[in-house]
Amino acid sequence: MRNNLTLLLLILFISCNKNEKFVKTNVIPSEIDSLKTEAEIEKYIGAKDSNYKIFKLQNIQNTKTRFFPEFDSLNKILANKVNVKYSYVKADFDNNGYTDLLAIGDNNTNDSENPNANFEIPFTKDFNAIVLMNFSDKKTKLYDLDTDLCYPIVPKVEYINLQPFITVFKQKTKPFCGLKGNEESKSKLTYKFDSFIEYNPEPKSYDIEKIEFSTTPCMGQCPIYNFEINEDRTVKYTGTLLYASKNWKNVKYLKTTISDKEFNDLKSILNYIDFVKLNDDYNVNWTDDRSSILKITYNNGKVKTIKDYGLIGAYGLKRVYEMIIKLETTHNWK
Repeated sequence: MRNNLTLLLLILFISCNKNEKFVKTNVIPSEIDSLKTEAEIEKYIGAKDSNYKIFKLQNIQNTKTRFFPEFDSLNKILANKVNVKYSYVKADFDNNGYTDLLAIGDNNTNDSENPNANFEIPFTKDFNAIVLMNFSDKKTKLYDLDTDLCYPIVPKVEYINLQPFITVFKQKTKPFCGLKGNEESKSKLTYKFDSFIEYNPEPKSYDIEKIEFSTTPCMGQCPIYNFEINEDRTVKYTGTLLYASKNWKNVKYLKTTISDKEFNDLKSILNYIDFVKLNDDYNVNWTDDRSSILKITYNNGKVKTIKDYGLIGAYGLKRVYEMIIKLETTHNWK
């Protein structure tokens, strides 16, 4: 009888924890809360990130792209379908008490016709979906949700038990130059690992033994990486080119050691995005880009390989690539 009672209490405990509700942090007043007009918001965005100093808020219905009008029209249809008609939304996406800002609009900072153009931005995008994360009045960081070169997205703020998420809707794409098209899709994003990635309410816990990441050449000057990250935290680099401090170097073999935190962070995000269930192949719908191959050895020798033409197969994958590539400039290689 005592054993049955213990089992019942254990089941109730697990059930209560599984259904534990999101607890919203009290609002800490900041400058974003005081912004009332679009002009004030545009000025605030430009002041916080110089790459967006000439940013114009626009809802999707009023956006006019210069180079891809067909995709623009399809995005307006999709925006109407999911009832997204705003140019900005305020919400606390990381639940730290400070209000964040989702903004949609046209960034003219790097317009070739602008004599004060800031060429740190590779190209001017007529459509931008950005999030300015607010960590305090003195610390903010801007994230670009629209990683696709051709196809704009529809970002919608949705709440589940008071918790805000950004659902990104993507339009259907057609096959192009031998590349497969993709069906209309949506991804529910949350802020984790210093980025917006696909939300997973039940992360996995695989025993990750080795992480290998490599990239291929492109039609242009794309750096070629080949990383092997081992369980003992040693990292090996082999290849022909390494892009370090904006200088090309020919290398055959380099080695370094990363911290426990860096390795654990990589394992944590891979488990969070449940890498085993991700597609084996991803591709963008344009040509002349580079590909990546992510190979993960886990659970006593099992292997998952993900090929990604364009390196933006998923938001979580893109963040994994960034974390690995960052090692190239943050460590002493020998």
